Amino acid sequence: MTNSEQAGRWLRWLIVDHLVLIVVLLMIATVFSILLLKPMIRGQPDLPLQRSTIDDRSRG
Repeated sequence: MTNSEQAGRWLRWLIVDHLVLIVVLLMIATVFSILLLKPMIRGQPDLPLQRSTIDDRSRG
């Protein structure tokens, strides 16, 4: 193998390794964000759904 082939192979693996690392970090960040946001969402009172104004106009 020539030096350019070895350099290309090394560069390709470097890029693949970084992409895998980025994907793993994003997965970990997603899991932790869900775990952190879940208590905050549960702490909010359930708000009643608003009825559509079109329904109110059709009744009147």
